[in-house]
Amino acid sequence: MLRKFVILILMFTLSNLTLFPIEITWQKQFQDNIINKIIFNKTESMLITCGYDKKIRINNASNGDSIQEFSFQYNVYDVALMPDTNQFLVCQKHMNNSSVSILDIISESTITEFNLKLLLDTLGNIQNKEFIEVHAVPIDEDRILTGIGVYYYIDANHYYRGRLDLWNSKTGEWINEVFDGGMINNLVISPNGQNISFSTIARTSEFMEPWVYKEIEETKLFITDTSFSEINLIREDYDENMEFADTEVINDITFSNDSRRIALVTDNHHLFVYDVQSGNLTDSLFSCDCYADQSVDFVYDGNHLISGSNNGKVYIWNLEIDARIDNLSFEGSPLITSIASSKTNNLYAVADIKGQISLMKSWYINSVSEQRFVQDFYTLINCKNEIELLFKDAVMKSEFKIYNTLGCEISDINFQMNNNQISFDIASLVQGVYIISGTVNGKIFSAKFIKTD
Repeated sequence: MLRKFVILILMFTLSNLTLFPIEITWQKQFQDNIINKIIFNKTESMLITCGYDKKIRINNASNGDSIQEFSFQYNVYDVALMPDTNQFLVCQKHMNNSSVSILDIISESTITEFNLKLLLDTLGNIQNKEFIEVHAVPIDEDRILTGIGVYYYIDANHYYRGRLDLWNSKTGEWINEVFDGGMINNLVISPNGQNISFSTIARTSEFMEPWVYKEIEETKLFITDTSFSEINLIREDYDENMEFADTEVINDITFSNDSRRIALVTDNHHLFVYDVQSGNLTDSLFSCDCYADQSVDFVYDGNHLISGSNNGKVYIWNLEIDARIDNLSFEGSPLITSIASSKTNNLYAVADIKGQISLMKSWYINSVSEQRFVQDFYTLINCKNEIELLFKDAVMKSEFKIYNTLGCEISDINFQMNNNQISFDIASLVQGVYIISGTVNGKIFSAKFIKTD
């Protein structure tokens, strides 16, 4: 038999397979309004949430039971962990009086407050200026970084702009501005504390004539180190239109656990992964859905992403083959507002627009991390009309199905098994990419192959 080429097995399971479900460990209604952010604490024993109900909630990660609750004056728009494990950065958003503060959960008090209104006041006597975005991350024990977005208008022209500023975390005093541009709609720091990534949206409505405006929109993604000596532009999108400018807005950003990559999701159904050091695009995924992706995080193994959309779906993506391999749909299709992935375990906390929190795990991720065959145990040989699977050990029991990339099962595919070799007759398949999925000796097995003419 002529062997064209050898493809090493890639772990792949289709999103439509009920064999690999996402399992909900517990689910609870936390509030009656939007949850803006959910994060694990550093030991991952607690979940911290913030939301439109003006509260920070701390709950037991294992069962969702309440531990502590803190009330604030305004919508708690974002939250982040401080280097001190007992302290959080709390971002309150109000159109004229947004602020960032450090909350100490032991003393149950605010120990430092950063008055962002000072930044709004730098715009002077401009009409209708107001806060749209407010975010913050700790840089080190002595500094925090804030990112804001503001709206204002001058002479019938409307503007959306933003900036990044450093503050003294001990005294609350402003240090200096490090960036001026579009609204800061995402701001994250890498797990090793060495890099910052942020995204911006700049919008302008230029008055042309009564009731006619020229709309201009520009979105950008940046990476910098904590010295801010060089802020690198990674991607940008620009559009202008007499009625409606439409760019690909970045909805969420996350660093990988090793701090070497960043992943983002957009309102145009895309997931992108970039190398932090080079700024190069390494993965590009398309959700093939009619709904925008809202949140994203790296799975702890670094080989997968988990994302949530605005139609109540959670997806798991395999970065080795750039494909979706698992999903879960929530009843009522609520918008997924935030996702937090455990850094060490197969656990994912998901928050939605209805105020509901779900802790879940993926049977697929568990299987590939604990039970999967590694490439040393088998090889896939892809010929024009036949596929061979060669295992090092004898195959005692197996079940297989073949699917196309849309998740449709291909029927009437015959296979033969002989000791450690399994052969599939694929002569009837049209040219394209297919997946063999099933079990071998009780273990999950999946492989991608290409049918050529």
